[in-house]
Parts: sequence; structure tokens; C-alpha cells
Amino acid sequence: MKKNKKRLVVGLTGGIAAGKSLILNQLKKLNWETISCDAISKKLFYRKDILSRITKKFKTCERKKIAKIIFSDKKQKSALERILLPEVLKELRKKISEFKKNGSGCMAVETPLLFELGLEDYFDLIITVYCPEEFQISRIHERDGISASEAKKRISSQIPISKKIFISDFVIDNSGEVKGIKKKLKNILDKINKKSKIIKNIKQFESVHSQKVTLNQKNMNE
Repeated sequence: MKKNKKRLVVGLTGGIAAGKSLILNQLKKLNWETISCDAISKKLFYRKDILSRITKKFKTCERKKIAKIIFSDKKQKSALERILLPEVLKELRKKISEFKKNGSGCMAVETPLLFELGLEDYFDLIITVYCPEEFQISRIHERDGISASEAKKRISSQIPISKKIFISDFVIDNSGEVKGIKKKLKNILDKINKKSKIIKNIKQFESVHSQKVTLNQKNMNE
């Protein structure tokens, strides 16, 4: 972990529909600064100049239609990324830079493509959230109303979760109940706090004595 006495920037990543937003919301309740790259992307999508380029390229501005196109055609996916990603990363760098310069305490950044985009150096440590693929498929189907085969295409568009787990500082298995997930997150925050003494409000977190904690402490022991 990078030494930083005043502030800590945590990257939060994982598979599609693995539960990253759940963890981000829990950290927000602890008064962490939080950023969602998905939220940034959605906001930028509708910026006039970007929306014009997207509409010109895909002949539609409907996000669901575009999603179906890009997850069926890698070239089209790359085309959308060339339009959106530079602006998303520009905004992300700006927000992190402002926090490191003027902020204090902790910031969590939900970044689905953290490893795919090589953003590891943006963060002091990385937490990966995962769940079994059948859970992902069910959640994607329920959330987006797409078929299992379409859900699998979206899952396979990312780096395999096993690789993400291997190179993360901590991992959270989000296949259980919410109270179990909270317990797992609290254990991770305890470990971080022992190392950095930066999480001032750790005692506010709800303590639930259930579920086994799954942790990858590889980098914390260095």
C-alpha cells in the first residue's frame, strides 16, 4: 500500500452485477467520498457534443439499443469507448486529484473496468467484489431484462474475475445476504485501519457476527 497519512483512495471493482454499488453505498454511509464511474459515464453520454457523436455513429441515442450492439460486436464496443472513455478518465482524474489535494479521510471509486484500463496506479489499494456467474446472470436479467446468453456476453467482455481476484488487495464474496456482506466489509476496513489508522469512523459500522470473511491480504503484508 502507498503511504499516505492524510487520505486514502480505494478502487472498487469486480464483475458486472456483482454488487459493487452495494459496497459503495455502505462506504458512503461511513462518510467516505464516493465516485461511480458508471454515473460519470451516464452523465457524459448525454452531454451535447458526445451524444451527437454517438448518435452519428450508432444511428440511435437509446442506451439499451447501443448496449445490445456493442456487446455483440467488439469493433462497435471499441468505437463507443473511443468516444466516451477519454472524457470519463479526464473527469475521474480531476475528481481524484482534487481529493488528494484538498480532501481528507477516505475516497472509494467504483470502477468496473479498473484492470481493463490499467488504472491500478490511481489507487492506494483495490477491493474486488465478486459472486458466482449464475448470480450475475440472474441479476443482469432482472435489472436489464436481457436473456442469459446476452448476459454471458457482457460478463465475458471483461477480464476473468479469477485474474481480478489474484491482483487485488482484498476481495468480497457477494453471494450471501446483505448483513453478511456488511460483516465482510467491516473486517476489511479493520485490516486497512490497522495499517493506516485513517478510518476515523470505523466503529460506526454495524457489527454482524455471521458469514465467513473472504480476504486476499497479499499486498497488505508487504
